[in-house]
Amino acid sequence: RPGKLYLRAGAGYALHPVMDMVWSPHFKRRSFSIDVHASHRSYFGEYEAVGGISESDWKGADAKTDADVHMNCDWNSASLGIDVGYDNVYRSDFLDKGAYNALEAALRMHSKSPWPDHFLYDIGVKYRYGYDNLSVGLREQNIECEVVLGPVWKTRHKFLFDLGGEFAMYSGGIDTMVGEISFAPHYVFTKGALKVDVGVLLSMMLRPDGQVVHYSAREQYIYPDMQIELALIPDAMKMYAELGGGNRINTYSSLLKRNHHFSYLWGRGRNEVFDTTVERFSGTLGFEGRIGNIFSYDLKGGYSDMRNAVLDAFAADKTTDGTIILPSLGYASFRNAFARLGWRLDAECVCFDGMLSYNHVWDLPYQGGFFAPSELEGDVSFVYNWRKRIFVGVDCTFALSRYAMLAFSPVESVAVTIPGYADLGVYAEYAALRRLSFWIRGGNLLNDTICRNVFYAEKGLHFTAGICLKI
Repeated sequence: RPGKLYLRAGAGYALHPVMDMVWSPHFKRRSFSIDVHASHRSYFGEYEAVGGISESDWKGADAKTDADVHMNCDWNSASLGIDVGYDNVYRSDFLDKGAYNALEAALRMHSKSPWPDHFLYDIGVKYRYGYDNLSVGLREQNIECEVVLGPVWKTRHKFLFDLGGEFAMYSGGIDTMVGEISFAPHYVFTKGALKVDVGVLLSMMLRPDGQVVHYSAREQYIYPDMQIELALIPDAMKMYAELGGGNRINTYSSLLKRNHHFSYLWGRGRNEVFDTTVERFSGTLGFEGRIGNIFSYDLKGGYSDMRNAVLDAFAADKTTDGTIILPSLGYASFRNAFARLGWRLDAECVCFDGMLSYNHVWDLPYQGGFFAPSELEGDVSFVYNWRKRIFVGVDCTFALSRYAMLAFSPVESVAVTIPGYADLGVYAEYAALRRLSFWIRGGNLLNDTICRNVFYAEKGLHFTAGICLKI
């Protein structure tokens, strides 16, 4: 809300500092707004040796800090948004130690019209510059452009043209570059309970001549692009179906986001660090709805045919002292059937929400050292409040074990198992004043081996306490 400040911060043992801040200053002109966001999540402490990468536990760190400012200007016929942000990832373990810092700027402008017949446009551009000081260092530059143009008739009919482009350039520890351009004409029809969006995606990768080390995977040029929605119960339940696919550039920042301990050294002389993922085809069928004003859900399932998808992996070297196992990253093709269920019950004194995800992967190269996604994972949370003054809750995040094998020869191989886990936590908060509350949270109460990232298991129980301030 304009003119409001929200701050939530805490720390404890083991050291898990957290901070979230949102500030929305008030302006007399309602057409102009600014939102400032900042957050921090980190862990400093012991890591448990799993999967054979270390003979003993070690001390390490995983810290993520980001901040951004969003400015928005509204006019009768258009809206302009400007974003400026910063993010930092610091990690330390028995192999590597370094920090990644990045600045990002984005601009987006889109049309607004109350008339049934009008011309629609939505134009956006984003630039990121990042630097990782690990080893000899790595510089990243990333540019993204998106344009949507087209006429709208009677609000029901839209014939739109989507144009996109992304370019990534690297220097330092790795020198390479890649680009992608795409074009997607599509027709959107809306009538009553039915909405149909039918089109085709054309995509092409751009590489320097002779580049064969990074981003070398060959793309597919044409993909389906279709979405259908049907309201089975108006404002209460809809069925949706999607057909799609496309090319995705795996940038350094995106790989670091999925695993903060990742570095550009993870090829280990065996795998490419940077490459393109091709989703040859994907199909999804789902149901989304609500029951009254307190319960909402989203159930969906589908199939995808992935080529050269990024996966957690490991590398291994044989020495006279035994086999050395190192965390790595690789690209492989596979097929995947999946199901997702998300829900939220938000009653007067109870909040119960969660997510369950099932993945069945096949055709993954056997003995390639690749870890398939966990077959079943999810999180569940339950919170009870007494008169919005005292809050108590319990939550659990869990995942099944993961397995990979790497072959040295037809008769010799090494296998690694990453154990499944259940992170059980409890939470309590006391609202001492209308704008001030105190909270405490305990995590990993089962003292389990929690490996959210392959080979990196934060060790032991932890407790965090802090304040929540609303001004």
